[in-house]
Amino acid sequence: MSLIYSLVAREDIILVEFTPFSGNFVLTAQQILKRCTANRKYNKFSAGNYIFYILYQDLIFLVMSDLKYSERIAFKYLENIHKLFFATCSIQKALTIQMYGAMDFAKDLRDNM
Repeated sequence: MSLIYSLVAREDIILVEFTPFSGNFVLTAQQILKRCTANRKYNKFSAGNYIFYILYQDLIFLVMSDLKYSERIAFKYLENIHKLFFATCSIQKALTIQMYGAMDFAKDLRDNM
């Protein structure tokens, strides 16, 4: 039971991502990002043996876990990441960051996973 992969994105533009595991999580995450809509703050998608939890609030905050991980804890993690991200980055700046332009935040993703 663990968090496997996490990212912050603006639409389908990944600003920062982190995983302590090897794997091609980005392709599946990019497909999930295309399905995210701003009208649902909390969402989740299944893909094989994994669940992608999404918090859509200004940006998309996503975490991938195995099937046995607690939904409540996954969403709490995302809320925490949202708070930390915007403590260091304004919404105006977040709207202009290029792809992978916030990789300095990967340490925060790692530390909170």
